[in-house]
Amino acid sequence: MEQNELKNKILHIIDEYKTGVLATVEKGRPHSRYMTFYHDDITLYTPTSKDTHKAEEIEENPHVHILL
Repeated sequence: MEQNELKNKILHIIDEYKTGVLATVEKGRPHSRYMTFYHDDITLYTPTSKDTHKAEEIEENPHVHILL
């Protein structure tokens, strides 16, 4: 599959599915929650407050998993 074709498939998926699961790490274990997502090209964003547990968890361990 060519890069352009792959990117178009990715963009189709993130255009189609606005709700997904964000998993962070809390005390060495996965911590998952449903979130809404939007994007700029293939960069995903989710609305949240900087004063949430998930923001603290991401700051401590930036390795996250997103499932759309």
